[in-house]
Amino acid sequence: MGAIDDDKDLEDPKNGNASITTASVDEINAKARHATELEKKLDFRTAVSLYPTAIGWSVFFSLGIIMTAFDPQLLGNLYAMPAFQKEFGYEYEGKFIISAPW
Repeated sequence: MGAIDDDKDLEDPKNGNASITTASVDEINAKARHATELEKKLDFRTAVSLYPTAIGWSVFFSLGIIMTAFDPQLLGNLYAMPAFQKEFGYEYEGKFIISAPW
């Protein structure tokens, strides 16, 4: 733990182990506020280059939610298409229909 032991903010003053922080809450809040202000000033390209993994996960989950919402509409339209009815349905009184298990 060489790198952690050298950091004085992480040292326990009692025994020198890296287990607790000695920074005050006000210092942490000030640093967090400063970091937030810097991130808000980022332009789009810089933000994309800094956080590609976060953007990837966001797109992945968003597409899943969007496709869940569109699924009932898409399937309903698919069942109504004459080509689908002819391929997967059966003829009944001169028209092709899709059976209930579909």
